[in-house]
Amino acid sequence: LQTSRATVTKSGEELFKMALVGLMDVAIDDVIAATPPSKIPEVKAAGEKQQLLAMAKVDTAKGDNAKLEAFMSAYKKAAE
Repeated sequence: LQTSRATVTKSGEELFKMALVGLMDVAIDDVIAATPPSKIPEVKAAGEKQQLLAMAKVDTAKGDNAKLEAFMSAYKKAAE
């Protein structure tokens, strides 16, 4: 029983990460669209770094739904 519960939690966290990356991609695409062409590689690299940092932050909240929801809410607001 414990193993199956851990699997469900892990799957939920992976789905959360996928949704978060989707939100971040939208925000990064909007920033790139407004970026001068010469700066696009720099902005893309910064966006990728931000995604890695966000995933590390999500990993610190494993099993804490309130923290995960707070992260998602913050990124939804940022993407608006």
